[in-house]
Amino acid sequence: MENQIDYFLKQIEGRWISQKTTYYMQKTKLYANKSKNKIITVNNKVANTLMSSVDSNLYTLCNSNLNTNKNDSTLFLTDSSNKKGSIVKIKPFTKYNGIFKIDSNNCLKIEFTYNRISYTEYLYLITKNFHMHISLIKLKSRYIAVTFTSCIKI
Repeated sequence: MENQIDYFLKQIEGRWISQKTTYYMQKTKLYANKSKNKIITVNNKVANTLMSSVDSNLYTLCNSNLNTNKNDSTLFLTDSSNKKGSIVKIKPFTKYNGIFKIDSNNCLKIEFTYNRISYTEYLYLITKNFHMHISLIKLKSRYIAVTFTSCIKI
């Protein structure tokens, strides 16, 4: 039987066209970006072998923006239930630590905190060829931006 994090990562693998819209509330500015991305899951057998004494699994998701050739990686370290755990997002020159949990059969919730900024992302699997992200960005206790991203498999 496939666990839930395996299911999520397999569903978002592939080549995608994504449309991202960010609205900054204080500046009342809107930014839109369209990109092509390739997402793959890296085989983690070596890492899992090294961590055999820990009751967890490691998953690595690699995202390549085909427009800019920029790459980033996301590491998921799950607990024994495979429904929640730690997450590390690695971008050029930056690393973010956070947590994730599977909220429902089709929703993955990701949370990062960096200095006084908190970032919450909800990833919804709509179909095998379409998923959406809704991201909320807070500075202290005030929302400063919201992002909507839709991804269509190509």
